[in-house]
Amino acid sequence: MADDNTTQHTRTIIEQYSEHWQALDLEAILALYADDIEYFDFFANEKIPFHELRDYVSLSLPRSPKSAIRSMDRIRVDGDTGFSQYTYVLEQNDGRVVTYQNAEAITVKNGKIIRIHEYSSLIHTDDSERSTDEIRKLGLTPSRCHLICQELEDYFNLARPFLSHQITLADIATPMGYTRNQLSYVLNHSLGRSFYEYLNEARIAYLLEYRTNDESLTEAAHNAGFSSVSTFYKFFKRYTGTTPGKYFSRD
Repeated sequence: MADDNTTQHTRTIIEQYSEHWQALDLEAILALYADDIEYFDFFANEKIPFHELRDYVSLSLPRSPKSAIRSMDRIRVDGDTGFSQYTYVLEQNDGRVVTYQNAEAITVKNGKIIRIHEYSSLIHTDDSERSTDEIRKLGLTPSRCHLICQELEDYFNLARPFLSHQITLADIATPMGYTRNQLSYVLNHSLGRSFYEYLNEARIAYLLEYRTNDESLTEAAHNAGFSSVSTFYKFFKRYTGTTPGKYFSRD
C-alpha cells in the first residue's frame, strides 16, 4: 500500500503543476522538472529531450482568446504517481478551433517531476469550410480550380508565406487575387487538404530542405513556421513516416 505522506506530497506537486499551466507560468512549470525528466508525448510518439522542453512547453501554452486548458476530473494519486485529465482547446493558425482530450501520468520524486507520460486524442474540429454544392456561387469551374492549384503551389514556392507563425487563409487568398472561400474550396475539393494540412506540409518540406546542422529540431521547426512543437512532430511523422529524432539520426 502506498505511503500516505508520499501520496500527499505527490498530490501537492501535481496540483502546483496544474496551477502553473493554468496561470501560463512557464518558469514555474520548468522549475518543477527534474534535470533527468522523462517526458514522453504519445500523440507524437516522441520523447522530448530536456534541452527542448522549454520550447516545447512555451509553444504548448494556450495564447489566443479561443485557446484554453480545462480540467475534466480531480487528480488521482497513488504513491509517487498521479493522473490528471483535461481538455485542451487550441486555435490553429488557419482559425480553426480543435479540441483534444488529454491525460497525463506524472511521477514525482524529491519534490521534482521525474516522469510525464502524455496521452492525447482529437475529439472535435470546428470546420467552417464551404460544402461542394456552392462551387457555382463561388464563381469557380473545374478548369479554374486546376489553375488555382498551380498558382497556389507557385506562390508557396516563391513567397513562402508558411514561414509566418500567424498566417491565415485570408492572408494567402488576398495577394493571390482570390477570396478566402474560393481558396478554401480548392484546397478541400481539388487537393483534398485543409489549409492547416497544406500549410504544415509545406513547412515540413521546407525544414527538410533547409535545416542547418547547427539548428536544434525545435529551432528548425520554429524557423519553418511552426508555433507548436506537438504539431510539428505530428506532421513530420505523417510526411516522412517516422519521428524527427529517428529521421535525422540517419545522417
